[in-house]
Amino acid sequence: MSGEPVARRRYYSPFEVTPGRPIQAARFLFSPFADSVVCLQVSQHTAPQDCWVSILGEVFDITPLVKAQQGIAAAPLVAAAGTDISHWFDAKTGDIKLFVDPLTNVQSAYCPQGKFIHVAPTEPRSDWDCGFELPWWKNADDYRIGRLTGSTCLIRVMNMLTGSEDFLEVPKEESIAEIRDRYLDINSHAASYNWKALKTNAITSEITLEEVNMNLTLEENGMVDGMNNDEMGLSSAYSPVLCLYWCDDLTVA
Repeated sequence: MSGEPVARRRYYSPFEVTPGRPIQAARFLFSPFADSVVCLQVSQHTAPQDCWVSILGEVFDITPLVKAQQGIAAAPLVAAAGTDISHWFDAKTGDIKLFVDPLTNVQSAYCPQGKFIHVAPTEPRSDWDCGFELPWWKNADDYRIGRLTGSTCLIRVMNMLTGSEDFLEVPKEESIAEIRDRYLDINSHAASYNWKALKTNAITSEITLEEVNMNLTLEENGMVDGMNNDEMGLSSAYSPVLCLYWCDDLTVA
């Protein structure tokens, strides 16, 4: 991983917020506990000293690899930094695509962009470094950051104790507990709050403020994009609202 703490990295998304309110940037917060990464997040890491790529739904931080092996083999990876390079790989095997050279009739790695780090040369060479156990795209322990998600939503987190609010961009498949882990970057006491949301009774259609199930996603908790929260005076026609109520359990000293 790069030297910057993972939990502190963030980017700002150009989402527009509710009309009539000041425009505020939405933040995507990194969490050491979360496993989801969005495409826009990957696209922020495009330099040799900060190089991410995504492959077949997985995201890799190959910065230390590129720094350690600068040269011709690193060039294709640096050029592709911040993008998805799944088309370089075979979806069935998870390995580099292969082809049969029509001149030599030898099977070789298909690298039209140029052979890159850990791709074996077609012919035997004395200068090729094979002193690694696994190629980096199969070395999840050292280089994998998380899974790639292309589906996110904008939410508002309102602290009812302090009156503060934050707009966050979160992966839709994450549970609210995982969203809370991200929110710890803003409020280290986030686990000391009861997390609630407006819900509609399926029988009476009555809208009430209820505690959410932290192990379920926003959608599983009945919170979908476009939910109307006007009954509480929380004008948020375009984003779900999570309301935080302080409780006595001080989880962070």
